[in-house]
Amino acid sequence: MEFSIGNNLIAFKKGFTLVELLIVISILGILAAFTMSIMNTRQQKARAEDSVRQATVSKLGQIIDAFYVAEGFYPGSVYPSGNPLGTGVSPGPNRTTLLNYVGVWPVQNTEFYGTYLYYPITEGTVTVSCVSINMATNSSKYLKYINPHHPGYVGGDPICTGKVVKNCMFPCDPAFWGNDLTECVQIDETDCIL
Repeated sequence: MEFSIGNNLIAFKKGFTLVELLIVISILGILAAFTMSIMNTRQQKARAEDSVRQATVSKLGQIIDAFYVAEGFYPGSVYPSGNPLGTGVSPGPNRTTLLNYVGVWPVQNTEFYGTYLYYPITEGTVTVSCVSINMATNSSKYLKYINPHHPGYVGGDPICTGKVVKNCMFPCDPAFWGNDLTECVQIDETDCIL
């Protein structure tokens, strides 16, 4: 389209220049990257929280194992809190002795739901210790430490006992019939199924 103003011809073209398009595209790219980093922050925090929970469950399991080796039995726990030290007016049955092994039972106080549970679970003559907490990345699944292995009760691959496994369907809780390791996977994603 051309217009004439006096003797001068001025040309007008419709559309954007390449430089203008590149500037707009780069601004949109920067905004998209910023938005994705904000959205991904919670997932990164959840993964970091799972690492902390994994280390804590492992340490608690080792403490319970050390108690068993030294005392010859697993410490009792207070139901339904899952705290072997007990709470307030209801101290745990082995609180005094257990305080020599663990000074305080951990309490979860981050934005991710979870309670550290410990129970000695007995079936017949078999007793296993079980420590668990909800996973931060998926609160309907659990991190779990069970020891020792017993094929009839714990199930799964013996390599999965005495260490933390993840994606378990049930917590350590005498009310659940779910202390079987077959639904869990190891931290490296290897199944616990024989």
